[in-house]
Amino acid sequence: IVEPQLAYDTVAQMELDTSVVGSIIQTKGYYAAGDGGGASYLVTTTTAVDGAKDHPLASGNIAVFQKDSTKDQAKYRVLPNNHIQAPSGERFIVRGVTMFDYLFVSYEARSNWLYREGSPGFEPDKDASGGISRPTYNADISWKSPEFVESQLKFAQSTGINLIRVAVEPAIVKASVPYVDPADGLTYPSDVDMLNVIIDKAASLGMVVQLQQASHDVPLSDCVEFARWMKDTYWEHQNVWINPANEINGTNANVNDPVVWEADMTQYVNALREDITGQPAGTKFLNPICIDPPGWATRIDLVDTVLKTNTTFSEAPNLIVNVHFYPQAIETDFFNDQFIVRTPQWIDYIGQYCIVIAVSYTHLRAHETSLHLVCRLLLEK
Repeated sequence: IVEPQLAYDTVAQMELDTSVVGSIIQTKGYYAAGDGGGASYLVTTTTAVDGAKDHPLASGNIAVFQKDSTKDQAKYRVLPNNHIQAPSGERFIVRGVTMFDYLFVSYEARSNWLYREGSPGFEPDKDASGGISRPTYNADISWKSPEFVESQLKFAQSTGINLIRVAVEPAIVKASVPYVDPADGLTYPSDVDMLNVIIDKAASLGMVVQLQQASHDVPLSDCVEFARWMKDTYWEHQNVWINPANEINGTNANVNDPVVWEADMTQYVNALREDITGQPAGTKFLNPICIDPPGWATRIDLVDTVLKTNTTFSEAPNLIVNVHFYPQAIETDFFNDQFIVRTPQWIDYIGQYCIVIAVSYTHLRAHETSLHLVCRLLLEK
């Protein structure tokens, strides 16, 4: 093992280095010391630079990223050029799809959104009065078994998918016991146990799981606490990204209100970047946080100034902005009529952010533009 001769807090500081060829440089972070982006670099004279991993130095030499150092890095990270870097050090182009839908979310009205209450055939002691949330009863279709989960993930991967989006809600925390499904008489694990199987199986295949809090009706305070639960639970899982509020405020009068959006989203992002409960000070969830703009995630224009001036967002590491399309049907000229026309506008609005695009209600192949835009096209219900 070659010990580093030099250490810098950030990559920006390292780029001012004038060390001789053959030196080993260690960074303590990418944007700031301790942000999880630390890595080792070898100073060389090579002219072949991977902009996502290697860095030109003030001396004219190149700091070449050392792959073996990835074990000390954050999981996935958004680089200054808005590319996403995988733990391997390679660029990660998102190609995602929604999976296991309605397995962990139910949208029926309820008196307490921390619980799913009442259901024919569900034991009375397994409801809010007993401190336990009932399941959604979709395990017989969406989960079935660990082997079925793995087969579904492998099929998705065979089509080029490298990220799955899984909808969740706070009630999964209370759905904490195995249950016998009255539909088939089979016993299924608790919600969290089923979710953990999905995350672990995806990790074994090198796939990302984006957890999205999908219910618009859960009170903000409950959603913020749920965001804390997600970061405390999955901070060590390198393949977990978190979207704290899918299409934020989508079913209420605040859906297009940028003031409410800023107040709510600031609470979410701050909660996700708090220290991990029960761990040493400074231990944090460092994977990407995905945030949706107002207007069912279509109106970046309403918050472009906020994203640039509110330091919760502008200084947050690994922040990705999700943008949603809603074409009404499969459109032959979709890319020409909408995608190519609108993406330059999005770049103008928030050029310093990584943007991930979800296309709903249509089925299109993954596509990457020439605008350094990371694109995810999803097949949604």
